Amino acid sequence: MFNKTIIIPQNYREINLNFGEVAESILFYNQVNLYLKDLNLEDLIRIVPIEFLIELIDNHGLKIFYTKNHLQIHQRQHGSNMQIGIGHISNKLEKHELIEIILRKCHPDVKKLSKFVQKLDDRIQLHTHPENITNQILDDFLTKEYADYVLNKTVANNEVLKYLDIKFFRDSQKKYLYSCNYLDRLDVKGNKGNFTGLEKVFDSFVHAREQLLLASNENSSISTAPLIADFMKYKTSSIIKSHLNEDNFEAFKDSFLPDFAKISESINHDSNNLKEFIKVLEKAKGFKHWLNNADENTNLISDFYQKSTEDSWIDKLPSKGTRFAIFTGAGLILDAIATGGVGTVIGTALGAGDTFLLDKLLNNWKPNFQLNQGYNAIKRLVK
Repeated sequence: MFNKTIIIPQNYREINLNFGEVAESILFYNQVNLYLKDLNLEDLIRIVPIEFLIELIDNHGLKIFYTKNHLQIHQRQHGSNMQIGIGHISNKLEKHELIEIILRKCHPDVKKLSKFVQKLDDRIQLHTHPENITNQILDDFLTKEYADYVLNKTVANNEVLKYLDIKFFRDSQKKYLYSCNYLDRLDVKGNKGNFTGLEKVFDSFVHAREQLLLASNENSSISTAPLIADFMKYKTSSIIKSHLNEDNFEAFKDSFLPDFAKISESINHDSNNLKEFIKVLEKAKGFKHWLNNADENTNLISDFYQKSTEDSWIDKLPSKGTRFAIFTGAGLILDAIATGGVGTVIGTALGAGDTFLLDKLLNNWKPNFQLNQGYNAIKRLVK
């Protein structure tokens, strides 16, 4: 469970990268793959002292990927409806050029700038989304139960959602469309009091599928906001329930660690606390093997945390708790394989994206989640 996790922060200018939560993941996981777009990468280099960043990459399992072609929702009027699409937005700059520009902007007084540009360029890998991810996301809009679930969770006011009456469909020309009673802006407000367009609501579909696809390819866990994790858990459970003919089961169980301290808040408040945090990481290496069987015995998570952080700087921090969602559907899948109940389900009424996920689940991928509470969470909308 704790071998590897992925983190994909949202790439909004108004939402800063929460590196403290990345650090919390590094404490538990042997490898943390952090996928960044241009704004995220600028936040990272601005927030984290370069020497600490290099230390985390070289010695503590942090791997950074720069996603050059990030995904963006776009829509346009199509008769009385709206056409929706997903585009690949690419930065024309090469990776090393972008790193140099960011370093000059965020650290104008740094000496030997070209040396640090080279160090970061050598350590930050390039990631490119597969072209077919756009159709997989668009197909999610057409899965009515899933689409209704996401909309109901994202738009908190049910009366507003009922009035909007959003319906997704495809026309005879295979265009992805939706009908809506109010096409310009939602009559709801975000946390800052601003009206919110449908693109931000629809972005939940993008962010959930993006993480599922990447994690299943990497055979990894996912560290993400509870709301987005909820969508991915629903998607995974739906695939198993519908196509293994099982209704009354729970695919995930929660594990709560009540004594977990406010590590991310402390690091975000003062990134120099990373110096003390790295000492904790060194100590934790001696106990990481305890987590090998944590999916069967969740008490091991608490034991690992207590032993790794005792008599450290973390001991002095107030508690906030943290939560993991552990995939328990593997046994059901194995039973289905043993009884011959799987061979006929692949490809029956499943889109290409969901067929891919089912295949990964059948091949022992366990979509476990670390639930973060911070800035990269979708802002819940209220009237």
